[in-house]
Amino acid sequence: MSIPFGIYDFFASALPGGFYFFIIIYLCSITGVIQIDFQALNNLSTIQIIAGAMVAYILGLVFDPVAKVWYRIFRKENAADKVLAKYKDAFPQFLFKFQAWDWPILRAFLRRENKDFSYEIERMSVLRIMLRNVSFGLAILAVILIAQFLVQGFLILHLFVSIALISVSILAGRESAKYGDWFNAGFYEAIIAYGTEASDWIERKKVGKSDEVDDKEKAK
Repeated sequence: MSIPFGIYDFFASALPGGFYFFIIIYLCSITGVIQIDFQALNNLSTIQIIAGAMVAYILGLVFDPVAKVWYRIFRKENAADKVLAKYKDAFPQFLFKFQAWDWPILRAFLRRENKDFSYEIERMSVLRIMLRNVSFGLAILAVILIAQFLVQGFLILHLFVSIALISVSILAGRESAKYGDWFNAGFYEAIIAYGTEASDWIERKKVGKSDEVDDKEKAK
């Protein structure tokens, strides 16, 4: 039996997991738990590479629930409600019969109706998950470097790099929150589109004879 592994799994789990894998190896290296042989890394077999990718994928799945807690710093739990409220204010002519927490049902509906469009919205979710894990991983790495700065003789390089990592971590967290808003907005926009006709947005004007004369004069 084949197990499907798509681009979603790579960017949402394997790629962040690889970053966590690097952090763990770096931490073990600086604490003397392991010694890294960089020459041996150039001679890894295919089986070892596949095993490393599997470990990265598992780490991505394991760390993501923790990254979600970190993610709340940048995007509150009621953020989806606020996005929906904006659409309700923007389109008062429509009665929204769903709530923000109904997004899994909306996703299932869109997958049934238009898979390509659904995948385009899912891309926002993938980037959101990837960026929140990158943000969390950078924060962990910054803490490690600050600990090195305090323990290993106040090396100023560690302090500068840790500040840079914290800055990038904040930027990645904010970008993740932005993609989270776009993810929710994508479903709301799609449902509005499916629930309307072209006549709801545009209607042919009734043009009188005087208007036709004016249009011809303007054309000249």
